Amino acid sequence: MKREGKEKISGKSGEKIRENSKKVSVMMAVIMLLLISLAPFSAVVAVKDPTPTPAFLFEFIEPPTPAEGADVPMGEIIITVNVSVTADTLEDEVNTVWLNWTDGYNFTEAMMPMVDDLTWSLNVTEMMGEEITEGTYYYTVYANDIWNNTGVSPTRTVNVIAAPIYGVSLTVDGKKTAAKTTMPNVNATYTLTVKNTGNQPDNYMLYVDNADNAAVANLNMYSITNLAPSATQTVLLNVTTVLLNVTDESEGIYRVNVTVVSQGNTSVFDYVNTTTFTVVGLPKTGDMDNDGTITFDDVILLAKHYYFGDTVYADPDVDSSGAVDFDDVILLAKHYYFGDPIYP
Repeated sequence: MKREGKEKISGKSGEKIRENSKKVSVMMAVIMLLLISLAPFSAVVAVKDPTPTPAFLFEFIEPPTPAEGADVPMGEIIITVNVSVTADTLEDEVNTVWLNWTDGYNFTEAMMPMVDDLTWSLNVTEMMGEEITEGTYYYTVYANDIWNNTGVSPTRTVNVIAAPIYGVSLTVDGKKTAAKTTMPNVNATYTLTVKNTGNQPDNYMLYVDNADNAAVANLNMYSITNLAPSATQTVLLNVTTVLLNVTDESEGIYRVNVTVVSQGNTSVFDYVNTTTFTVVGLPKTGDMDNDGTITFDDVILLAKHYYFGDTVYADPDVDSSGAVDFDDVILLAKHYYFGDPIYP
């Protein structure tokens, strides 16, 4: 009886053991399937390059142009930058270079075309589609690499100013031409005025064309430095003539022309013409002080010549009487005030 009881117990234990074994087998099979399914991922992880993505350093081989605070004339405004990357990466890792351009209110962004391996450039005028007007602007250059890292340049200020204009005008005694009469070896002095008609300070050079070979045809200066816009400079032209190869009884005509040239733009220039008549003896002009016109100053000088011997530069015998007296002073005054003829 006891033996039969033991056999029954042993049979139940065997069933439990068999059931547990099945469960273990199923669990092992599941684990194996999971391991098999994860095997490809584990292989990828095992062969992955452990090198991290390099940090992108945005540098300038040369600073961007225009420089900080630069004055840039209106017209084509071009931003240029030479981009460098880290020494242990390739140059072509710079993927794109961008420009931010703003006038303080409006913001414009555009990609900069590459000029060569390292240089990137953008015409801001073309980017904006219109001429950049005078004012203060700001620009920033930045770049992306192939890993989408971004490097940014310092923001720079640019002052857009009116395009430089160089100009000059030259007058002689307030006109473009002038003429004087003098005697041999006596200066005929012309007053020239140089004016800067541009919008930039400028330097000027003056040149004399002594067409008829006057013995003296000199300026008191041949260069003008840093003449401001709208400013003027007075220059004196002295023409002294001698009758070379001509007898003293012959009259001579001496043309002397002066040209002024801008040094900011040497294609900009102006000129004046002078004609000096040299006569033997004093000319019969009534222009006693030889300033080119007859005024009451000539009447006074003629009176002083008569009373005190002051020098005159025109024939003092105004009435052609053969003698110089106060009648000549009266006639010159009547000529000035009423147009009476002189040297009848």
